[in-house]
Amino acid sequence: MRDTKMIILAVGSTVIGLGLMVASVLDDESLVDRVKALATSTTPNISYQTVLERDLGLAPGGSLRLNVPDADIRVTTAPAGGRLSVEIRAEDATRARELFQRMQFTTTAEGNALVVRADDPHLDGNAWRGHGDVHVRIHVGIPNAVDLSLTTGDGDVSVGSVEGRVEIQTGDGDGDVSLGMIRASTLMVQTGDGDIAIGGIEAERIELRTGDGDVALASAAGPIDAATNDGDVSIQLATASPVSVRTGDGDIAIIVAQSLGFDLDLTGADVSVPHGMVMEGDVTSGSARGTVNGGGPLIKAVTGDGTVVVKVGER
Repeated sequence: MRDTKMIILAVGSTVIGLGLMVASVLDDESLVDRVKALATSTTPNISYQTVLERDLGLAPGGSLRLNVPDADIRVTTAPAGGRLSVEIRAEDATRARELFQRMQFTTTAEGNALVVRADDPHLDGNAWRGHGDVHVRIHVGIPNAVDLSLTTGDGDVSVGSVEGRVEIQTGDGDGDVSLGMIRASTLMVQTGDGDIAIGGIEAERIELRTGDGDVALASAAGPIDAATNDGDVSIQLATASPVSVRTGDGDIAIIVAQSLGFDLDLTGADVSVPHGMVMEGDVTSGSARGTVNGGGPLIKAVTGDGTVVVKVGER
């Protein structure tokens, strides 16, 4: 199993572009000067520079929608109102200047939602990240009870403790997603080839997708639908909930409490069922179907060439 990576880095929003189309958010002359200096410099700059810091005015019960072509995103809990910062590193100042002249970060309010975008109809994600010399990281501090919708082309995403609907999508790269304690009506995560790691989740709907990454849930309460092409999946259940897990060639491990009752439908190259629990049904080396502790929500796990293990206790 690959080591779960959790790279954090983070967020921002307002207008950046040479000639700086200032969206009524940039009114600090020194800040404008710093962005201009970064964009016009001919000397390589390999350290991150903060180009924007701003109070958000985001109230509990509101929502944040962030969409950037290529940036690392970090979301943490902050005092009421929240705060935003954007950092940029440019190893090739000429390349950075070309991109900044075309890219625009804008922050707008749409109803109770704060919307942060980086848009350029003439610049796709590959052009933005293809040369490896421009790096953007965005940090957003938000009130605890806020809905989140985060989209980045090829960056890592980290979210601390949040109460609200959470949707996260990264592009076709290997951006990882790391979450702390999430209490939500819905959690949806989709990443290209990155890993998904969650410290704790309580939700009415949990949907996780990754191309070739691993999925790890340290504590989960709520219906789970998780799929990866070739990665491993590890889930520890805090309550008896329906679980559906699919992987092409990876291993699957599901950890349950001794007292939980559930139905089993397991398929893999090698299947192992819980010891010390009452199970009724059919078990072979490659499949297991039946009930445990009198039955309950269905745990269904399917892998092509990997192992499937359902066991009691700690991992």
